[in-house]
Amino acid sequence: MYLLFSARLFAPDGPVTFGTQVYDHYFLSLLDGRFDVPLRIVGLEGHYDPDGRAFVYHGLAPLLSRLLVWPFLDLRNAAFSGMSVWLFAVGGTIAYHLLFDRIVSEYGPRDASRRRFWRLWTGVAIWASGPGILLAANDSLFHEPIAVGYFCAGWYLYAMARVVVFGGGVAPVIVPLAILSGVAVHARPHLAIGLYTGCLLLMGHHMVSRRGEHLRRMALALGILAAFGGALLAVNQARFGSPTRMHGTFEASELQYGFTYWGVEDPEGPRAIAYREHGRFNPRRVLPNALVYAVDVPEVVDGRIDAAYRALTRGLGYSHVELPRVGFVFLWAPWLVLAGLGLRAPPVDTRLGWVAVAGPGVAALLLLMFGTVTLRYRVDLWPFLAATCMLAMPRLLIALRDVPTPRASRVALVLGLAGGVLVSGATALAYTDDFASGGIFAVWPLDVCEGMVQRRGFSGARATELCVLEGRT
Repeated sequence: MYLLFSARLFAPDGPVTFGTQVYDHYFLSLLDGRFDVPLRIVGLEGHYDPDGRAFVYHGLAPLLSRLLVWPFLDLRNAAFSGMSVWLFAVGGTIAYHLLFDRIVSEYGPRDASRRRFWRLWTGVAIWASGPGILLAANDSLFHEPIAVGYFCAGWYLYAMARVVVFGGGVAPVIVPLAILSGVAVHARPHLAIGLYTGCLLLMGHHMVSRRGEHLRRMALALGILAAFGGALLAVNQARFGSPTRMHGTFEASELQYGFTYWGVEDPEGPRAIAYREHGRFNPRRVLPNALVYAVDVPEVVDGRIDAAYRALTRGLGYSHVELPRVGFVFLWAPWLVLAGLGLRAPPVDTRLGWVAVAGPGVAALLLLMFGTVTLRYRVDLWPFLAATCMLAMPRLLIALRDVPTPRASRVALVLGLAGGVLVSGATALAYTDDFASGGIFAVWPLDVCEGMVQRRGFSGARATELCVLEGRT
């Protein structure tokens, strides 16, 4: 299924999306000992230093996929982003599929036919009504780090479930959990903060309850977390000149955001003022953003969501909701039905369930504080819902192990699945055309680039040097 959506990206007449070669050139730049990328392909989404060099704020984790193909593929001329996103989307979805399928195997009905229903239901739900299908549908620059984060969170929860759901020990999984959390630092830092939180809580509980048992392994995991975090600081120092600088500013500075650097956006415009006065992350945005992320629909369908959002964000300045407009209640309907039914069932002793939910919960809370709401950011909210389902599903299955599923529950599960599959499929199909190359997302022709660079005050020779893009014209 994911290949069907990705095939549109690889077709000769398929959509060409923004930034599909940014990470390819980023990888090649690192091989040359540099961190900058060609400004012609990163354009307005670049972050520029006083010498006119363009950088991206995105982390290095998506470059891991380039290591697989670098000896065999000319990355200067063949965009690998589509396959990279596909690999991480499929890899993450496999983790969730294995997780929920094992829960069915461990706690599902004794009757073989009913067990097959649950295995089929979870398989279809995760592949056709989960975040992976949206990721596979679009290979723009913005989606590669999110796909890596999705992959890391999926395997993180799979490993966490061995302790929380299946009663295993902490020691065998703590190092993999630390590695996955560390990789996420270089893809989605706010998600990594949540995963780090879960790791540290799990380690702390283990050390207290087991009186220092497996101390060396806990120390190794802690060292891995520190090493990945330190590596991010070192990368920031190398590319931005400061370990704590993550991106450029709107005003002229040592690192300036491309939209204001090239004069497309006013440094004193609404977005710049809002971020300066209210911060990029503000707790007052949590409620309105949660409303939109959950139940948003196009304004032509129902304008009340927009009206409520504007009322709740009044006084926060610029807040932005990007197209397409669809809430996760509709995209992930089967999982919300599952969570609702499971949480209503009698509780079971899921060991340390609060730890499994705490990490993704912290990550979700941080995302809800941000000033922009987009479809792709919903993927970072998914681990919280998945962790909730991971705890709710055993409760529901145990309650139904020896009795038929109530008719109302069967209807809710089937309708939720059908609705989620239809909405997710339609959204993914439409999403392939988002960030299409053109307009502000176009690759700059050489003459246009040189003219813009010269207007910034650079000489003709320097303009040619900054605008070079090997292997392309």
